[in-house]
Amino acid sequence: MFIGDLILVDEKNKIIGHGEKLSVHTRGDLHRAFSIFIYDAETKKFLIQKRAFNKYHSGGLWSNSCCSHPYSNEKNITVSIKRCISDELNLNLQIDFSDQENVFDTNLGKIYYAGVFKYFSDYGKIKEHEIDSVYLYVINKKPEIDFNKNEICELQWLNVNEINNLLDKKNYFTSWFFKAYKIVLEFMKNVYEKK
Repeated sequence: MFIGDLILVDEKNKIIGHGEKLSVHTRGDLHRAFSIFIYDAETKKFLIQKRAFNKYHSGGLWSNSCCSHPYSNEKNITVSIKRCISDELNLNLQIDFSDQENVFDTNLGKIYYAGVFKYFSDYGKIKEHEIDSVYLYVINKKPEIDFNKNEICELQWLNVNEINNLLDKKNYFTSWFFKAYKIVLEFMKNVYEKK
């Protein structure tokens, strides 16, 4: 099944072309990605995942709730987010395509655009060179999650203090987690908690 090519961009995040996923990661081409942090408003805990050991890089490391790339054949980011959450966490989202560009209503809560960052990580044969858009998904009630074992080997719900206590551990989190997590915390402090 054709999943679509990745979206290649320049340093200003302007689209300059498309490329097949493995080729893009072998060459280290700059491309778009997104990271989602699911946050349970009731318990004030984030969902983090341990990547399956068979992943093409960073297997066995902990990371944000889920992440992926928008594909060239997807009409907008909400389609990409819905696909990612379904593929990795087996959650079926109904997303409201509202006029608000950076806030999306769903059947479980609201998704907020929190910010963006660029990073490069060299894993040997594979390289991640991404402009990564970060989303905070605030849910109203924790759903039962039967995650995809090909993508994830473990899940846990942790509060900010629990995550912060793990940040200094070597080889625990993925290389992009730190920057994405910082963006989410800043967004929560400066925007979400002031609503």
